[in-house]
Amino acid sequence: MFKKYYKTSAIKAEQFDGSKRMIDKYGICRYAQYGYTGPEHWEIRTNNGWVGVYAGDWIATDDNGKCWPITDDVFKQRYAELPMIPKYVAEFIKGEKEGKHPLVGAIVAAEYEKSGYWIAYHSNQFARAWLDGYQVGTDRGELN
Repeated sequence: MFKKYYKTSAIKAEQFDGSKRMIDKYGICRYAQYGYTGPEHWEIRTNNGWVGVYAGDWIATDDNGKCWPITDDVFKQRYAELPMIPKYVAEFIKGEKEGKHPLVGAIVAAEYEKSGYWIAYHSNQFARAWLDGYQVGTDRGELN
């Protein structure tokens, strides 16, 4: 019987736009073959050799610096941006996890913390941040 699995590591990704900045950053080469008349595309070096990448594709990078291209439609199906949370909520999550508290314990404890109000009104974001990771927001607009 097959079981479903999910990836547990976050990646960094940016959408390739064909700019010189991105070409230089990732060591991308323009694809050139005699007689090729298809859409303009480039190639990026991966652990599996040179792989084609088009403007609009995503270039993913893992924690070890390994890069690979992902088509836009596949990227949108498989990945979602990590939630943006306020710094004080990030500090609360870090403290609770260091104390080896479960998610439900953290939610109960949050009632007595500064973060409690934010967590109560952003419970889905909080749960996702607890489980998958998060990005820390700025002071402006962090409660939206």
